[in-house]
Amino acid sequence: MLLGVLVFVGITLLRVEHIDFYGIDRATALPLVSVEMTTRSFFVAAPIWTCPEKVESTN
Repeated sequence: MLLGVLVFVGITLLRVEHIDFYGIDRATALPLVSVEMTTRSFFVAAPIWTCPEKVESTN
C-alpha cells in the first residue's frame, strides 16, 4: 500500500507547475480520483499520507 501511495504522490508532484507555488489558492489536480485541492494543502498532506508508522495512543 505504501508503494501505491508513493507512486500517487510522485505522479501528482510531476504535474505541479511553478506558478502553483506562487498563485494564491491555485489548485492541484489529483490523478486517478479527479479531485482538486490547493497546492499548499497537498504539500501539507503528502508527508502525512506517506508516513509508514501508525500513531498509537498511549492510554
